[in-house]
Amino acid sequence: MGSTRALREHYTARPANSFHSSGVAASRANAPVDSPQLGIGCIGAPRLRRVNDEMTGINAFRNGGFTIVEIMVTLAVAAVLLGLALPAYNGFMAQRRLTSEVNDFLVAVQYARSEATKQGTTVSVQSLDDTDGANEWGKAGYCVVVGNPGNCDNALRTFDATGSNTLNGQGVLDGLGTLSFNSRGLLIGAGAGTIDLCDPNEQKGRRVTLTLIGHVSSQEADCP
Repeated sequence: MGSTRALREHYTARPANSFHSSGVAASRANAPVDSPQLGIGCIGAPRLRRVNDEMTGINAFRNGGFTIVEIMVTLAVAAVLLGLALPAYNGFMAQRRLTSEVNDFLVAVQYARSEATKQGTTVSVQSLDDTDGANEWGKAGYCVVVGNPGNCDNALRTFDATGSNTLNGQGVLDGLGTLSFNSRGLLIGAGAGTIDLCDPNEQKGRRVTLTLIGHVSSQEADCP
């Protein structure tokens, strides 16, 4: 009785174990390489994909650079463009400086006339150093001063020198370092004339025209 029962349990359990073992083996045999059922596939496949992605990025970076020839051509073109643009830029800046300086002189004359009529007395535009006969007004600058003292002591306002540019009287104003206006704003002690502002490196400068009634204006003019 006991032996019969033991044989029955033995043959009943064995097919189940055999079926289970053969099923697992078949499942593992048919599983793909990167299947979670295989430990090595689960770890190796993502690593291979990551390495491939990194190599692809490196190759893309290398392929996106510039060659020596391309860089040299770019620099050569930039040098040519700079060589063409630099003279034009220098000329533009020189003309801007001339405009600024001639405007300063116009302001000085108009301010002197205004103060003369306001204070009811003589007010002058006075050169700080008129010893240079070719640059009476630009050598050291000029000022607006009450009266006609011949200097800039107690000046109402001063204006800077013109540097390398020249501000020189022409005609009857040549050699004069003082422009005086009476209480009515009229020019006294000098006749009507012009004063030229020139840059030694530019063909075009500015010309200031001063009338006997004290009117002042400027226009473009040729420089020697």
